[in-house]
Amino acid sequence: MRRFFLLFLLIQGVLFTVEIRHTVQESVSGTELMTATSAWLIQLFDNPVLANGVII
Repeated sequence: MRRFFLLFLLIQGVLFTVEIRHTVQESVSGTELMTATSAWLIQLFDNPVLANGVII
């Protein structure tokens, strides 16, 4: 259980670090396409959904 917890914290720390770096967000292509596709899928269940860039 301790190993799982430490691994979980490590993964969360790495993902948080990657998320706050704007250069990573700019270099990863397809993020806006994935956001638009996700917004479209959400609209099938809940109509008032908007996607602006990479934010739903």
